[in-house]
Amino acid sequence: MNFEPWDYDYSAVGDLVLDLRGDNFKIFDKDKMIWRDRSEYKNHLEYLEGSCPKIISNGINKTPIVRFNGNSMISCLNKIIEEGDQYTIISIARYSGKKRGRVISSRTNNWLFGFHEGSKNSLFTGSWIYKGNQDINDDWRIQVATVNPKEGEYSIRNQGIEIKKGEIVTSEKYSSIGEISLGAWRHPDEQGSECEISRLIIFKGVIQEEKIEHIEKILAITYSIGEDPVNNYLKWLDEFGESINSYPEIAKFGLKICLYDVIDLDKALKLIDFCNLYDFDIQMMKSDLMSFKGDEIEAMKSLHISYLLEPNNTLVIENLLNKSKSDNDIINMIHLLMVDSEKKQDIDVHNHLKNYNITKREKSNDSLLGIYYENEFLLLSGKYHLFFDKILSLIHI
Repeated sequence: MNFEPWDYDYSAVGDLVLDLRGDNFKIFDKDKMIWRDRSEYKNHLEYLEGSCPKIISNGINKTPIVRFNGNSMISCLNKIIEEGDQYTIISIARYSGKKRGRVISSRTNNWLFGFHEGSKNSLFTGSWIYKGNQDINDDWRIQVATVNPKEGEYSIRNQGIEIKKGEIVTSEKYSSIGEISLGAWRHPDEQGSECEISRLIIFKGVIQEEKIEHIEKILAITYSIGEDPVNNYLKWLDEFGESINSYPEIAKFGLKICLYDVIDLDKALKLIDFCNLYDFDIQMMKSDLMSFKGDEIEAMKSLHISYLLEPNNTLVIENLLNKSKSDNDIINMIHLLMVDSEKKQDIDVHNHLKNYNITKREKSNDSLLGIYYENEFLLLSGKYHLFFDKILSLIHI
C-alpha cells in the first residue's frame, strides 16, 4: 500500500454527489466533450456551449486542469441539489485572464459560488449572501461554502479559514444550484470568464467542520497548496487528542501518512487504535505496521483478518494462501480467519483451495477442496463461524 492522496475517495466523508477532477475531462472533437463525475451519481458535465475548454496536462502540482477561454460553458443537465436541500461545495480554481465573470454558476438558476466580477469568496443564491472581495492575485485557492436553507445558515471558507458565516433568509428569490455550469452563466457569452478549474466537489448535506478541514488539508497535500501541507495535517491531527476516536476516517488518513510518507511508526501505532478495525485497508496497514516493527505474528494475523473483510479480493486470497503455504500454517490461518468472521459477505475461495494440501508433522492430508464443497452451504448462508469450525473438526492431524 502507498500514500496516494490523489486517489482519496471523498464519498467516505459524506453523500458525494459531484467530484470533478482534471484528468477526467475528455475531448472527442471540437464540439464534443465530457467531464466525468467520479461520484456514484454520475452527474457528468457533457453539454457544451461556445468553444470547447482545453485540458492542460501539466497544471497545478503537475496535475491536469481545465482551461476556459471566456467564451465557453459546460453544464450538467441533471439537477444536482434540489431547491430546499443542504449542500457543501468545494473548489480549486482561479481566474487566468482579463475576462473575469462567473466561474462556477448555473445554466438554469441565478446562482454562483466562488468568483464574480473579479471577486473571490462570493456566494449568490437568488440574492447576495456575500459579494466576496476583490483580489488581483490569481493563485490557486481552496474555497468552500456550506448552505443550509432549512436552518437558514451558511458559511464561507478560503484556504482553511472561515471568513464569513451567518443567516440565509429564504424567500421566493432563493435559488439552489440547479443545472451547474462552469465558465459562464446561462450562456457562454453571459458573465463568462477566462479561468482554470482543477477540482470541484459537492456533497448533499452540510459536512461537519472537522471533516471539511480534513478535506481541505487532503486537497492541500494533493495539489501542494500552502506550506508543508503534510506536516500541517499531522499537527492538526495532534490537536484532536482522544477525541480523534470520533473520527476514524481522519485517523485512517493520518495513519497512511505516518506509515508511507513520514515513516513515524510510533505515531502510527497510536493512531491504529482510533481506526475502524473492520476496514480492509486498516487491517492491511496494520499488517504492514507490525511487519515494519518486526512482529511477524501480528502482521500475519492482520493479513488473515483482512481476508474476511474483503473475501472476493483475488490478490488478497492469493497472498494469504501463498504466505500460509510457505509458513506451513494453514491451521492457524483458519483460527485467525474466525476472529472476524461476523462480516456478512459471500466468500469465493473455490479456485484458491483447489489442490491445496495440508501438511502437518511431515504427513500430507486431503485437499481442503473437498471440505469446502461439503460445507459451502454454510458460507452461502453467512454462517462463517460454523464453516471454519467444521473445517477444523474435519482436518486430520
